[in-house]
Amino acid sequence: NSLIIAIWAASDVTSPWQAISRVLYVGGDTDTVGAVVGQVACPLLDPSEVVNTFIDFTALGPTPMESKLQLANAAARRYFRRALLFAAGDLQGLRKCPSLTDVNYPPFTKAV
Repeated sequence: NSLIIAIWAASDVTSPWQAISRVLYVGGDTDTVGAVVGQVACPLLDPSEVVNTFIDFTALGPTPMESKLQLANAAARRYFRRALLFAAGDLQGLRKCPSLTDVNYPPFTKAV
């Protein structure tokens, strides 16, 4: 499944951030999927933008750490919520959650 998800995440992206968002949106084995997406999408993107995104999101750049923590928290909560709904057998609730098949997926939001 990692390859299929990676191809979806890399398709029609216009920025590295968009590819990263898609990987985090799906959840699961994000390190493997992210590595494959990087190999597929990055050669098609502007090299300077790829480098700047890497620096910004590896705690080397100017992006505040709080923003990175909020993003990681939002991604983890989304994946965990889907896992709980699946484990509880709440298929109706699971269908309402953002999924891989959604063309437009909502942005990550800060926990309240």
